[in-house]
Amino acid sequence: MNLLISYRGMRRTIPLIILLIISSICMSAAPRKPWLYAKSENFEMLSSTSLKESKMLLADFEEFHSLLQHFFRSPRLAKKRTTIVVFEFDEDFRPYKPLDILGNPRNMAAYYLENQDAAFIAMVSGPATERDVREVVYHEYVHQFFHMMEYDLPVWLNEGLADVLSTMTVKKKFIEFGYYKEAYLESLLRGGINISSLSWLFSVERDSAHYQHGALQARFYSQSWLVVHYWMCNPEMFEGYLRFLQLWEHSDLTSLEAMEQAFGMNEDQMKNALEDYLRKGKYPIQRFPLESRPKRVSPKFRRATPFEIDMGLENLHVRAVSPGDGEIRFMDLSDRYPDSPRPSETLAILAGYRGDQSASKDFFKKAISLGSKNSYVHVGYAGLELDRIDVESSLDFRLPDEKTTALRKSLNLAIENNPNHTKSINY
Repeated sequence: MNLLISYRGMRRTIPLIILLIISSICMSAAPRKPWLYAKSENFEMLSSTSLKESKMLLADFEEFHSLLQHFFRSPRLAKKRTTIVVFEFDEDFRPYKPLDILGNPRNMAAYYLENQDAAFIAMVSGPATERDVREVVYHEYVHQFFHMMEYDLPVWLNEGLADVLSTMTVKKKFIEFGYYKEAYLESLLRGGINISSLSWLFSVERDSAHYQHGALQARFYSQSWLVVHYWMCNPEMFEGYLRFLQLWEHSDLTSLEAMEQAFGMNEDQMKNALEDYLRKGKYPIQRFPLESRPKRVSPKFRRATPFEIDMGLENLHVRAVSPGDGEIRFMDLSDRYPDSPRPSETLAILAGYRGDQSASKDFFKKAISLGSKNSYVHVGYAGLELDRIDVESSLDFRLPDEKTTALRKSLNLAIENNPNHTKSINY
């Protein structure tokens, strides 16, 4: 079985992929079949596998998105462009895989990465249909869904929910989720029941060593899954879980305080209950009624254009493999496709990687002048433009009319194309 690694997971062991100092690698030869392209409501897909499998994969992703919408009662979503690239053969996928510390492509069947302007999913066909591969990608897409909902969850709850919901599927007239994670159970049961204190779990932040690497990271993920599974999928605990969410969202209580009020259990009592849950070895599936199964989309694929192929593959290469030579690659794409804003969008992100805010702002501005409809581009530009303004010297400071007009026009376009993107509205 291939090792499954998401970009977020990889980022915990190598703080930022941009820190990898790796020479450029040669791109793979053309695939054995022409690249296919389709755009659905929430995704675009570039695929070199069969038309049948391409349609199935894209329909599956749309269905998973629909199930999340149904489960969260059709929340307001600030949509983000998400590109799925499917390779028919692993040797074609290999040049686009993130590299290990020795500069070798990592052994993985799929990965996910999210940047300021867009998100990318890359996978090889065949394994892409396997449950554990799909759950890795779905886990990360749940995080993206939370971002689009503009949820700001504690780290443990964010990860635990993503793991539990990554198993979401349709069975007759029900949404089912909560299938157990074998690797997590092995971690929690290794050498006997191995659960750390809930105080420790709830205190882990994104910059904590426990979230970044090693055995502590494995324990953190396993225990986050266990707590959320116990609360969400155990019928006796579900009402308490709903009370916990209400308390956490609408009060200043910590996770531990909200837990104690919601369940009427102190830390030791909850830890004992979790150990009993593990000891019994029965992990129920949660089911929610579904009036009707989401309509399966039937995406219309066509032969991909050279531009669509270049944008899909080059974005994977520079964002996941070798950011260092990305600006050269995308300056070339900008010259080859002078009417498209998308090369400039990526150039803005790459300039931001190296801390050049002035260049990033200029590329955002160019993308906007070329008609970019990506609201994150407009927000990125507005943020960088406003950050450069020194208002401390005068309480009566006013933006020059020409800048105010240009920013307002840009942000109005962002709102028009992505009405639920709150940052566009806040600016």
